[in-house]
Amino acid sequence: MPHSIAYRCLAALALGTVAACSDESSGSGNPSPLTLIDSTSIAEADSTMVGAFPYLNPGPDSSILVADGGRLLHYDRSGSLLRIIGRKGMGPGELQGAMATLTLPGDSLEAVMDARQRALSIFHLASGQFRRRVSSPFQGIGLNSTIRGDTVIFAVNMSPALYAKWDTRSDSIGVFGTRPAVASSHMYLYVLYGFQNVGLLGDQLVAQLPMSPGIVFLAADGTMTSGLAYPPNGSRGVPNDLATRHGPVPDPTASLQGSSAIGLRVRPSEHAPLLTGEYDRPDKPESIRFFLTLVDVDRKLACVDTPLPVTTDAMLPLPILEKGQVVFLARHLDPDGAVRSVLYRYRIDPGACSWTAATATSAPPV
Repeated sequence: MPHSIAYRCLAALALGTVAACSDESSGSGNPSPLTLIDSTSIAEADSTMVGAFPYLNPGPDSSILVADGGRLLHYDRSGSLLRIIGRKGMGPGELQGAMATLTLPGDSLEAVMDARQRALSIFHLASGQFRRRVSSPFQGIGLNSTIRGDTVIFAVNMSPALYAKWDTRSDSIGVFGTRPAVASSHMYLYVLYGFQNVGLLGDQLVAQLPMSPGIVFLAADGTMTSGLAYPPNGSRGVPNDLATRHGPVPDPTASLQGSSAIGLRVRPSEHAPLLTGEYDRPDKPESIRFFLTLVDVDRKLACVDTPLPVTTDAMLPLPILEKGQVVFLARHLDPDGAVRSVLYRYRIDPGACSWTAATATSAPPV
């Protein structure tokens, strides 16, 4: 079970049932930039539903990895279960709080973030063999990463820093940047409203931060230099007075007031897609809505709030961005009560977008 407020808040984001969404962009008659290209049934690893709050992760060769606390489930492109990696425990090769994963340079090794052990456990994907464990100065990582040579760049969560650089040759990990001031003054809300995510656009870092509208640009040392905002178009967005609306002591039965940060994947030659989600109450998230937003490479236009046309009947991981696609793992209940897991892949087509002007902003205060 979750072991911290942060873990519980993020788990709340994955409860409940996703509301059915239109195949067209919210508020317009234009075709959606999301096109379903594949739906694949995923073999269950056992007779019960996988995990209470699994994390969906991209793997090499269009494979996927599902981390659900004490293990990592590796599926091929067709949905067949290739292997179960790791087992529950505290020893070498054992996991307690497996979350997001990082594919290391060369695509043969996968690092699993274990929030409870504050460590990255590295496994050989093809064999499932444990290779080594690296202690980390953080408890969580973002849902996307960037590889430059032997260095993996990714956001960090449940940490005062914004992002990390991991030299996989020496296993040295450096953390950079400082979270915005709202993260310290409203820590519960900051965690409740999603994940930090970081991508690399040329030599500049781009970040998606909880409680911060739009995206934020970072210098190499993690200093926030500027931002980019765009008006909501179907989602709640992130109002400037979000913290004030919640009050000094958040009420777990009160309705949520904004959207949560889920994912960021930079595609330098095309666009930067972002995922956000929202639900109604943290104690009863009975309806979750996911939205895709694209920012063009010139940082002047945005295609805002395309709803993900997905439904699910049971516990689910968050959608992820991978190679110009949105990937979503839904759970469907058959008439006999059996759980059927289906992986949906949606291609992102910027040409089908309704674009709106994006506005340069100042960086959030630190």
